[in-house]
Amino acid sequence: MLRLRQIFLAVLILVGLGIILGGYRLYDYVENDPSFCGSCHIMETAWKTWKEGPHKEVNCHVCHSQNIQDRTRIVWRWATSNLEKVPPHTRLNKAVCASGHLND
Repeated sequence: MLRLRQIFLAVLILVGLGIILGGYRLYDYVENDPSFCGSCHIMETAWKTWKEGPHKEVNCHVCHSQNIQDRTRIVWRWATSNLEKVPPHTRLNKAVCASGHLND
């Protein structure tokens, strides 16, 4: 019985670590990998423009930072609508633009 309990605990720990690692990898992909933004079919034009333009080295979230309300709204729209074009999703922070272009 003790051996079974140890095995169960070990499996539980491994599953928990897998969930934590998977959650972190998903979070990192969504927050730090521009290919996440390009994975949506309605983002094709914006993705191509970004990838071929002068800002291709800038992560999407540097300019398109969102609060939790905006993120929830976007996920809700994605889940409940058949979107054909990119809806307004965030306002650009002009201070970020200015700070990046001061040396131009």
